Amino acid sequence: MEQTIILTESELQLHSATGSVHAVPLGGALDPLAVDHPVRDNKILAEALASAGRRLNKRKGCRILLPDSLVFAKVLTFDKIPFSLKKRDEMIRWKMDAFLPGRVASFNVQYHVSGNSVLVAAMPESTVLELLMQVNILNTRCFSMVPESFHYANVFLEREKDATAVLLTNRNRHFSGLVIQNGVITFVRFRKKIQGLSLQQELDMFAEMVGGDMPERVLLFGEEAEIKAEVMGNRWLS
Repeated sequence: MEQTIILTESELQLHSATGSVHAVPLGGALDPLAVDHPVRDNKILAEALASAGRRLNKRKGCRILLPDSLVFAKVLTFDKIPFSLKKRDEMIRWKMDAFLPGRVASFNVQYHVSGNSVLVAAMPESTVLELLMQVNILNTRCFSMVPESFHYANVFLEREKDATAVLLTNRNRHFSGLVIQNGVITFVRFRKKIQGLSLQQELDMFAEMVGGDMPERVLLFGEEAEIKAEVMGNRWLS
């Protein structure tokens, strides 16, 4: 993950081009469940970003992975996806209006086309602006700012175009799951963790939601937990 910054509730992680990881505690400066205004302590987050910025190759820029819990995500399926980018944007935004808590115009919308399915994430503009103000501290080009699971899905599909798997992201307070069937993203669920549930129970609940289409191969990202390695298949994407 060349020059990648991952923002979590507990820490900021900078993954460098050499493979080393620089981690800075955030101490609750970022609330991954506060969708509209996630930055709770501007000073602590600014100091963590400045620490990461001192280690960046400014000429290369960096990508930033955000907590999945800051976005509203959904898989949309269409009979035909327009070739025109303008018409595609209009169609996706029209569909998004049905499930967003507010007008789609007040959200920053990102999407990934996979066959006739589209993985969509919408983040309130207030959140985007709040984070961009902090990111400017890095004094370098930020070429993408995407939900963490979106990045893992893109990397996975680049490596295995027609693969089938579940991608799970396990963080302190939220749990995310993406289902990929034959190279097409078919299901997504980002949600707050249920207090007292083990990761295995979280996975079982996710499997119930997916139903009979739950792939056997599972990739786990984020904090390690008690699921055994042999159950997880290929466990980490480096």
